[in-house]
Amino acid sequence: MRFDFGAKEEAAIQLAGGGAGSRFTVFTSNPVTTRFWSRSYRADSYVEALDRYEGNRERNIYVTQHQFKYPNRKKLSVCRLCTCFVDLDVYKSEGWAGSHVWEVIEAVLGACERMGWPLPSAILSSGGGLYAKWYLTGEEACRMVEWDGVQRSLVRGLAEFGADKGARDASRVLRMLGTVNQKNGRSVEALWLNGVPGDVKVHEFSEMVEKVGMSEEIKVRIKKASLKKEGEKSSLKCLEVCEAEEPDWLAGQVSYPRSEASLSELERRWVSFSRRGWNVLSDLVKLANLRGWDATGLPDGMRDKFVFWLVTHGLLALMGACKPDVYQEVVSLVKSLVPHWSWDRIRNVVSAAYIRAKGMDGGFVWRRYHGKDYPLQYTPSNALLIEQLEIEEKELVLLDYIRSKASEAAQRMRKRRESGAVSREEYLAKSLEKRGFAVKLREEGMSLRAIARELGMSLGCVQNLLL
Repeated sequence: MRFDFGAKEEAAIQLAGGGAGSRFTVFTSNPVTTRFWSRSYRADSYVEALDRYEGNRERNIYVTQHQFKYPNRKKLSVCRLCTCFVDLDVYKSEGWAGSHVWEVIEAVLGACERMGWPLPSAILSSGGGLYAKWYLTGEEACRMVEWDGVQRSLVRGLAEFGADKGARDASRVLRMLGTVNQKNGRSVEALWLNGVPGDVKVHEFSEMVEKVGMSEEIKVRIKKASLKKEGEKSSLKCLEVCEAEEPDWLAGQVSYPRSEASLSELERRWVSFSRRGWNVLSDLVKLANLRGWDATGLPDGMRDKFVFWLVTHGLLALMGACKPDVYQEVVSLVKSLVPHWSWDRIRNVVSAAYIRAKGMDGGFVWRRYHGKDYPLQYTPSNALLIEQLEIEEKELVLLDYIRSKASEAAQRMRKRRESGAVSREEYLAKSLEKRGFAVKLREEGMSLRAIARELGMSLGCVQNLLL
């Protein structure tokens, strides 16, 4: 069965709900020279952008699966998670190589049902194997560590169908619908849809986390790390800047026994620290932009401290994620803010934090300190960041996550207003304006139902206005 479901129909789902500045990237390669070209496009112009590629039968064409803040496909640039996916190289599978494609699709759907997973939104032909995709309503990038855990579980659960372990990270590009795999001349097309074109099933990310879960690989790693004894010395002197009390951004979380029964709590703590890394990294980049450092570079006296915290939170953000190239991503981020530094100097700064990141990825994630558990990376409080980076109150109001008690209310109000919420004064003023208009229409003899239609309100709301 062929569906009227191409690149633009898929992009309408994946790029929905993004901000005006979100982007996606298209990669093309020449099958003769194997040279790659890439080009980034604004998400709101996807129709015009994809018209250039959809239906192209002369080149290999790939597209990113998430929304990005900048014109690249680095994991640290992801701003919205849009798809969970598995690349099934069925032709490499011992049990399914040579099977009819519909037998494989039915087996994949059956495996998902047996494991209690939501069924994919779509199963696509990649021209060689299959792509199983779960389109998402869209989730903040700070949940990257959970997304990566779901990806690992999907690959692990569908391993019998040739699930590619190396094709599950957030920067991955997959072949574009409506193009051709130049290796064999086969089309990239939709073979099975969970729904119909225009109404394909889109999953809540929380549902994927709950039903697919974080992979056993991550759980075993966390469990192994949780068994380290309190007071055990580390060659990495990584907790020197941690305060004796719980950081203010973790206030309210209770301690827990270090036992197998507390494994789910350890998972939540893992996720909390990773989200903290994403959020602080976002604020540090925003702070650099507010101060004009993205254009002038970091000033003397602030350079070392700012770079240190930038690197620390960049690596903390991707804690446990698939990250063979994370080191280079962080190096590039630092270079953009200190362009006059040599690459060797930047690598020296990043390397110290990267050693801790590698230790965490190897299973040594937690360290007991004053009755609390912390990652090997530094985990500073808001107060310490404000002090060391000399962040003023007027700057704190413009940030999103780093805050002081004095700036918290003003920051929350700014974020509410940016999301479309109005102040109570504005709300009351609009209500009085609507009431006056409703009273005038009523005096002119208009019925309550007609007034409701005129104001775009329910009949009950109009009755309340006229009380």
